[in-house]
Amino acid sequence: MIELSDEERFIAQIFMPENLERTENFFQNHGKFAHYTSAETAFRIIQSKKVWMRNAVTMNDFSEIIYGEQCLSPLFQQEEIGGKLGAFLNSIQAGVTEELSAKFNLYLPHLKNHTYLTSMSEHDEGEDVYGRLSMWRAYAPKNGVALVINHHPFAEATERLKANSSPVSYFTEEQFSENYKQIVERVTANGAFFSEIPREYLVSVILNWLKYSLLCTKHPGFREEREWRVIYSPTVEVSPAIEECIEIVAGVPQEVHKIPLENREESGLVGADLGELLHRIIIGPSEDAFTIKCAFVKLLSGLRIEGADAKVVISNIPLRTF
Repeated sequence: MIELSDEERFIAQIFMPENLERTENFFQNHGKFAHYTSAETAFRIIQSKKVWMRNAVTMNDFSEIIYGEQCLSPLFQQEEIGGKLGAFLNSIQAGVTEELSAKFNLYLPHLKNHTYLTSMSEHDEGEDVYGRLSMWRAYAPKNGVALVINHHPFAEATERLKANSSPVSYFTEEQFSENYKQIVERVTANGAFFSEIPREYLVSVILNWLKYSLLCTKHPGFREEREWRVIYSPTVEVSPAIEECIEIVAGVPQEVHKIPLENREESGLVGADLGELLHRIIIGPSEDAFTIKCAFVKLLSGLRIEGADAKVVISNIPLRTF
């Protein structure tokens, strides 16, 4: 896991303390992720050794980004939150609030229309055999597969890759507002620190906070998904490792960005080689589960991944698929 400097840790504890704690606990405990998807998509990921990141506009995630915006936008108009924060920032850096507002307004269309995502769920050891019933129902109800992967590439994500992973926060609009109020209180209580950091860095810190609030907030009804998102905004920063192409998905031609599943340390990809990354494959409820398993075992064997047969298991969770 990337080591944070004392300054970075202090900033994270002010803006995203729960996120920091959840991230550190997950990586320190060698947590794993599961990507629930169709057998077809999972086969394509492994065969090509590439993970697709699709535009949020084309996915369910877009409505969730709108939810984040609905939570965030009203707070700028509230005196005790937006007003208090804006006045404080201007008191330590003259005019910085207006600069932030202008930059965020320019940044927002890029985040909403040109953000590419892939989603994963935290995976417990106790789910190694069956997977998670709610995830099968929501994302892979028929002929589904869960790719269970080690966390290393996501723990080591750096500025070099230009794509970042983050856990999703689950708030009602009221909880979101209360959380922001507490953040503003922590910011204003640490005026000495924020008055000493460079203006450009201060602007970057606030914009990052707003970015993750927008892109990684969901309604608490989805809490059991325990979702993480890998986020890439190529119109803001282009990655040297992530590939851009046009693909047809469900009849719709669209821009897709692909993370190669191979180690490229110079580009920030560490532990991404498929043999290191893949922990197991769980075949979800399906009338063709055995056939699907055999295909994946043969695919892994052809890629010379050790223990292919043991890596692929069939979930016998009793979920109707018709």
